[in-house]
Amino acid sequence: MNRTANISTRRAPIKSFDNGYGMCQLTSPPPSFAQVWNWKLNVDGGLALFAQKRTTAIQYLSQEGRSYTADQLKYEAVCRWNGGSYHVWDAKNGWVRNPNIVCDSQTGNIGWDMTDPENQGKTAVQLHQRDSSTYSGGRPSGAHWRYFGVCYADAILG
Repeated sequence: MNRTANISTRRAPIKSFDNGYGMCQLTSPPPSFAQVWNWKLNVDGGLALFAQKRTTAIQYLSQEGRSYTADQLKYEAVCRWNGGSYHVWDAKNGWVRNPNIVCDSQTGNIGWDMTDPENQGKTAVQLHQRDSSTYSGGRPSGAHWRYFGVCYADAILG
């Protein structure tokens, strides 16, 4: 192997399978060249992106004049970092965690939409046994699991 190529490979920025770059795993919107290669700019980009996610979470939770708690805002903003909304509106109980998502407790952000007929009637243990061998390298087409921001928030915030 060319020694120069080996050195440049070792110095490549952190990149995930879904093209998330750097400490903040900036994915969408795609980071600038500078944000990929400069860790300080990557963190600055991550902070700015999280501020946007938080603003979007506030807009979502306060729609139609609805109220929310600081904890609900925290979960909603963190969830949006990984995609989607954490809460759904329940006319009787207010904002509640999306009850249709069951998370794999052995991962940080993988779960199942329980409205999918292939997942209905199964426990998280059964779903994990069925699907865990397909987790590496990104989500295969036809999989009945997904990356959920809800699961990410649950894993990060407890």
